[in-house]
Amino acid sequence: MPSFATLVLAGGQAKRFPGKLDVRLDGVPLLLRVLHNLTGFAPLTIAGRSDLSLTFDAAMDCRILIDEYPGSGPLGAMLSSFDQLESSHVAVVAGDMPLVTAATLATLAAAITDDDDGVIATYNGRREPLLAVYNRSAVLRLGRPLFDRGERSVAALVAAMDLRDVSIGGDIVANINYFQDAQRYFSRVEGPS
Repeated sequence: MPSFATLVLAGGQAKRFPGKLDVRLDGVPLLLRVLHNLTGFAPLTIAGRSDLSLTFDAAMDCRILIDEYPGSGPLGAMLSSFDQLESSHVAVVAGDMPLVTAATLATLAAAITDDDDGVIATYNGRREPLLAVYNRSAVLRLGRPLFDRGERSVAALVAAMDLRDVSIGGDIVANINYFQDAQRYFSRVEGPS
């Protein structure tokens, strides 16, 4: 029987929207909102830079793993974290996806079979590699050689994996890349614009 962990990726540079994980959406910082929404599926872990605010660790029952490959994108953060996690499967969620819930992750996890390297959310036929449940050993087995050859794209990892697509409806896969994105989904947005 598979075991699960949830990994929230929060180590990006956010060049398009600096400081976005601290932006308050209806009074709650974006990253804290994401963590609250995911509570209840599996133990939470944040993958982030060494300067990630420890207030998230204090506010939530989660561990923070420091990315061993800062600046190497989500693939580096996933490999760094997957080396330290012990579950058979890891639900990966971008830290700027405030509409994903524990129920979303449960839907993805329910679609896993023994033959899959994991499941990946799709919306309008497009795969979202930062909303997926991955077989941890498959990511390490397939992702490590890619990374060692200089590949930094999660899309390259996804292309190498046997993933089952699961259609996720609505705006659940929406991420916050700009101040205007936040305003689209929340009535009160406070922070850098």
